[in-house]
Amino acid sequence: MNNSLYFLFYLYLDWERCNQRGLIKALAAEVYPHKVICINRPADLLVGVLRHQDRLTESLSHKNLHYITENLVLYRPFYPLNDYAASWIPGVNSLQSSWLRILLSKMGLAPTAKDRVVIWLFTCFHWPFARLFPSPYVVYHIFDEQTLTAQGEPRPQAMRHEQQMFKKSDIVFTLSAELAEKKSLFHRNIHCLGQGVSYDLFSRPMDPESAIPKEILDIPSPRIGLVGNIRCWIDFPLITTVLQQCPDWSVIFIGPQDRSAGGALEALRRYPNFFWLGPRPFQEIPRWLAGLDVGIIPYLQTEEIRFCAPTKLYEYWAAGLPIVMTNIGEYRPVKDCLWKSESVDEFIASIREALQAQSPVLKEQRTQLAKAHSWENLAKQALVYLHV
Repeated sequence: MNNSLYFLFYLYLDWERCNQRGLIKALAAEVYPHKVICINRPADLLVGVLRHQDRLTESLSHKNLHYITENLVLYRPFYPLNDYAASWIPGVNSLQSSWLRILLSKMGLAPTAKDRVVIWLFTCFHWPFARLFPSPYVVYHIFDEQTLTAQGEPRPQAMRHEQQMFKKSDIVFTLSAELAEKKSLFHRNIHCLGQGVSYDLFSRPMDPESAIPKEILDIPSPRIGLVGNIRCWIDFPLITTVLQQCPDWSVIFIGPQDRSAGGALEALRRYPNFFWLGPRPFQEIPRWLAGLDVGIIPYLQTEEIRFCAPTKLYEYWAAGLPIVMTNIGEYRPVKDCLWKSESVDEFIASIREALQAQSPVLKEQRTQLAKAHSWENLAKQALVYLHV
């Protein structure tokens, strides 16, 4: 490994909402004691006052610096203008990149002249931050197809930003092989890193101190569950049909409600066999998964979801659950572990089969499938690609 490394991750969501924090923590452990800086979502005056007062308060106080581990530092800066809004105004984020460099220097978080600097970006709108420091090695980590709308229409602004990002990037990672193949037309060094899971957390056996919550045990079985953000990408008509045709099944949603799904979620709550348990702390999710019989991923088949790689798939598997999903992404069915369905009838039939696949041997098989996608394994793989 290089004698002097410096990693900087620029987050696309707040740390607690960012799925890739598992990868960042695993990578920080791999490169210890080298410094890993994580830029939490910046605060700005307008958005801070209107929507995120917590960001504003944190960024302007002495609470904007947190040590996640000994060598992993989380820092929330303050910007004059929200960086997403600024991406529509040429030159503004370049100036804010210079401002961030000054802030990091004042906080003692800037690299030294001897450091090999790696800057890791997750969205094309952040390309001006690729030159935060001189001569960095730039990683562009793509989660989904940002240059198209959910309906498959081009987004010209995003396309221009991504062209700039490709020019600045030394390497590109994607979550899916299909997206890697598509983007290989624009970049010569692109790899499918895939999605990961906090394997040790989700696969650990239940003990008396982490028992299945009574709230879920009180719900009649069989329990069919979705854990994750409740958003408009869920196929709510599909879930409605399941509730109507299978009244003896309990369908359980666990997770925060997005505004895009407000009306649809309320409509589901009219059914006596539907249960929305709200959001739960990440560390407690395995306890709730232990109370389910089948994990579902009922997403709509749209361009927005076409290249998706849901984290919950590996979380379900790590917990030993069989999975039934709609025909999204590039996943292939795995006997007794993963079912993909083209229609409502297939979805219901697949759940019936999954309910019968509950043996300890099959649960162990699913756990092993998840283990290959642990964040630790993905971090090691990424460092091989980066040659560090």
